Amino acid sequence: MKKEKFYEYGKKEWFKGAIQFLILDIILSLLFYDSIIPAFLFLPTCWTYERIRRIGKIRKQKEKAEQQFLEAMRGVGNALLAGYSIENAITEGWKELKKIYGEKEKMVQEFRILKTQIELNQTVEKLFYHLAKKTEIESIEDFAEVFSAAKRTGGNLAEIIQKTNQWILEKNETKREIQTCVAGKKTEQRIMSLMPCGMIGYVAFTSPGFLDSMYHNMLGIMVMSVCLFIYIGAFLIGKKVVEIEV
Repeated sequence: MKKEKFYEYGKKEWFKGAIQFLILDIILSLLFYDSIIPAFLFLPTCWTYERIRRIGKIRKQKEKAEQQFLEAMRGVGNALLAGYSIENAITEGWKELKKIYGEKEKMVQEFRILKTQIELNQTVEKLFYHLAKKTEIESIEDFAEVFSAAKRTGGNLAEIIQKTNQWILEKNETKREIQTCVAGKKTEQRIMSLMPCGMIGYVAFTSPGFLDSMYHNMLGIMVMSVCLFIYIGAFLIGKKVVEIEV
């Protein structure tokens, strides 16, 4: 099977990111240089901004897809306990997932594809491997490995799926606890990131001419450029610190 894209970051998202970047670009140029000209010089960094934004969007989509996979596998596990074969259990898992999220969600569509491919005599192990490769979610990759080994050795699929569900659930609970703990720090990081710009804007607004020595001369431009790079570097480091992977 050829590799397909699971996560979406289409033209609409690119356009929204470009608008956001343009606004930030103009604000920073006016605050640090009192001119819109540097904004044009910084336009190439739009690609870096889009890349960072895309990574964040995809991370959220992965978390959502993992949660939906867990819901689907709960339905599969319950169907197995009720005596269904694994093939029919996957159909039941798809039905349960569709009831909860509707037909437009990506994971719902993936389970519909699983059901269709099984009807065409594709092996369940191969289909889960394909789903793991397509989503690039570690827990699904681990499940595909365990499921394949269980099928080969004749293991209890219902028990394995229940244990896998429990493991994913515990992982997600740990992630939520960590996110709760760092939520305050994230807010502090955002406030601290806005403060330098806020202070420059406040001084420029309340004391016109106070910062004139920092604008429109070589030494002032150099000093403000260094401040801007330090500010951007500190923002990126702060953002990285509060983003904890589980």
